[in-house]
Amino acid sequence: ATACTDSLRVHPELFIGVRNLLAGTNSSLINTLRTRGFHALPARLVYEFDLRQDSSSKSSHLKRDLSALNKSTLATHIQSEISNPEASRIRELYQAIYIKKHSVLNAQYTTQFFLDMVQHQIMKVLMLKNTEGLLIAFAMLYQQDDTLTVPALGYDTNTDIEGLYRFLFAAIYQYTQTHRLLLNYSSGAGDFKRKRGGVPRMEYTLLHAPKAWQRHVLEWLERRTRLVQTDHLIRLGA
Repeated sequence: ATACTDSLRVHPELFIGVRNLLAGTNSSLINTLRTRGFHALPARLVYEFDLRQDSSSKSSHLKRDLSALNKSTLATHIQSEISNPEASRIRELYQAIYIKKHSVLNAQYTTQFFLDMVQHQIMKVLMLKNTEGLLIAFAMLYQQDDTLTVPALGYDTNTDIEGLYRFLFAAIYQYTQTHRLLLNYSSGAGDFKRKRGGVPRMEYTLLHAPKAWQRHVLEWLERRTRLVQTDHLIRLGA
């Protein structure tokens, strides 16, 4: 909130936005921003897995994935240090999914970025390696308090191992459960996540406009989009 106030003071001519806010987790910040003229607009659905309390209840899809991972020949590694070749391989796997498979508009992370995130203890990296020790899937793990997010992941699209994405999620789930965290598993693949117990949450962007007429437009948009519910977006494929 302080950073937003400073931005409004230094750049009164610009739109100021705060992204990735959840009504439950970030309610205090959302309320503070609203008192300073920000308007909340629904942005996307994200999926949460709350494993902060011990629970034996798991969906059949999740049980199947966990069992398949445990029976596989893949080894799970959680690392706080990586080598330059490992960082290069991580980037290669990231590019295969985020850039080549999905969109060139996704973030173009460099090898140095992945190296810095891990070496400076900002993130950990979860790795799945085959029997030869080759890294074939990874997930970056970023923890704030008891909330875990996965800012980037990737897997080998040329391997003959089927279900790598399912194995990767199962490994992330096991890590989250072991450390009793709340996993915010971002957006996308909604059907996959719901079948494994993911709870959809509406994520908001808070915007402040520089001019009065622009603020009136944002106010109108906020009123209109208050009727947007999670089930509406799910029916649209979220």
